[in-house]
Amino acid sequence: MRVPAFIVALALAPICSGAGAATYTLDFTGSGAVPDTFGDNAEADLSYRAIDATAYGDVATTGMLSFWGGGYGDLDGGLWGNPNPSHGEIRIEAVDPTETVSILSFDMGGWSADEVAEWRIFDLSWSLVDSGDGIAPNTGGRLSVTPGASAVGGLIFQWGADAWDVAVDNFTYRVGDTTAVPLPAGAWLLIGGIGAIAALRRRA
Repeated sequence: MRVPAFIVALALAPICSGAGAATYTLDFTGSGAVPDTFGDNAEADLSYRAIDATAYGDVATTGMLSFWGGGYGDLDGGLWGNPNPSHGEIRIEAVDPTETVSILSFDMGGWSADEVAEWRIFDLSWSLVDSGDGIAPNTGGRLSVTPGASAVGGLIFQWGADAWDVAVDNFTYRVGDTTAVPLPAGAWLLIGGIGAIAALRRRA
């Protein structure tokens, strides 16, 4: 008796599935206000705002974010906040709310001097996922950050200390999980058992 291939596939489906993922990098070179549709794709909706410079989290909108060409460190462009001072915010929501969103990396540069840079990353319920600080250089470099923050449904990225003087560029995020689920020992036993049954049936 030949064991149909679809039986093997059905037996293994729950234990060897792995989701795909899509990775995107936002380049903020340009001029003018950033529209809320910038960077939207089949996996994620993005939005942008300048917020109260005195706090992070679920705080009031005070203005807008804009593209810039150069002058923030050695960045080719940048996303900056208006008015001065302000914090900046990028919100990423997965189109499928069961998908995981991860912020993989971003660069920061200072405008008129080496600037104190801060960042906070929240999930969509405003629980803090990651935070940090450093110096965003004005000349000869950039502050490169790889937070690796993840949350189901989406993430909210905020930065300062003043988004007027500290810009963000090369903002890379992922939607979905690239981690493959390995086959457990039981799966290999199942495969071996199906093979053995097939061999016995063939001999009979």
